[in-house]
Amino acid sequence: MATITGLELINRVLLYRRQPTIAAYSATDPEHVVTLNALNMAKEDILGTRRWEFDLRHDGQLMTKATASSRSLSPTFTGSAEATTASLSIPTTTADDEVVGEWVLRIVPTGDTDYGDTAFRATYGVGSGDTATVGLSFPLPKAFSATACDLVYAEYLLPDTVREVVRASFDQNELSLEQLDPTVEFDECIPSPHLESGRPRIFNVGGYDRETYTSGTPTVPKLRAIIWPVPDDEYLLSYSYYYAHADLTSGTSTWDGIPSAVVNDIIWQAVSLTKMALDGDYAAAHFSDMAQNGATAKHMAYSGSSARRHTVKSWDTGRIGRQEGFPGKVIG
Repeated sequence: MATITGLELINRVLLYRRQPTIAAYSATDPEHVVTLNALNMAKEDILGTRRWEFDLRHDGQLMTKATASSRSLSPTFTGSAEATTASLSIPTTTADDEVVGEWVLRIVPTGDTDYGDTAFRATYGVGSGDTATVGLSFPLPKAFSATACDLVYAEYLLPDTVREVVRASFDQNELSLEQLDPTVEFDECIPSPHLESGRPRIFNVGGYDRETYTSGTPTVPKLRAIIWPVPDDEYLLSYSYYYAHADLTSGTSTWDGIPSAVVNDIIWQAVSLTKMALDGDYAAAHFSDMAQNGATAKHMAYSGSSARRHTVKSWDTGRIGRQEGFPGKVIG
């Protein structure tokens, strides 16, 4: 599972097309760009459609953020209170730390006559000294009657390298992992963020969203995780996941941890795409069938034989009664 560069991959595709190899990748050469794009497409076709054991990672960690209570609230309007855009000025001692991060900030105006139970989404934030101006996702129809709010952090965006979460735990205890339908929104999952808080018990994953970003260009959507109850403190959560390999963007880009036998299937898939796109050889489609069949056979082989494996479960999962000694450590 050695590291392989984009240039090496491009040259292997060129060799199978009986084309001369190149010394460097050029972003202005159409053939180079098409080949690189074909490799990225082939990578998704071979890796993204299967759960490979070599892509399973156990190093995922997420640090929750405690609810920030009793923050000062003062809406600012352009025009009248019934019109257009609105922002919130939240005086804090660490404005940037409380507003912008890999989470979706929700603002609950405590004690407001109309919005006291509403969690407003903050789309962006700008910190300046001890004050942060936060943009909302829609214009407010009226000014707040309250002068205080809570800042709620229950939605987190996972790294681009996370394709699918398969297990989550906190303090060596397994969390309930729930797969959310992508259409489920925050207030459907947590209808009362101002009432439900405490130690995490459920790790909800599903759908893509944007984090609260620094004013300017919105961030790229990422896989979201919603923690329930709303964390009341900083908790370090661990999770296992299937790794998503990044796309190649240049000749110096690399792929790590992919067995050479599987890399071969990716290359044959890319050869099929490039021969059709660049050479007009549509008979090369059979290379794609060959690559897919080879990848399927390897996927079955790499998963191991269930007859020769003993499944080791978590200490608290699937156990009947109480076990003495050192439970769960039978390996064979």
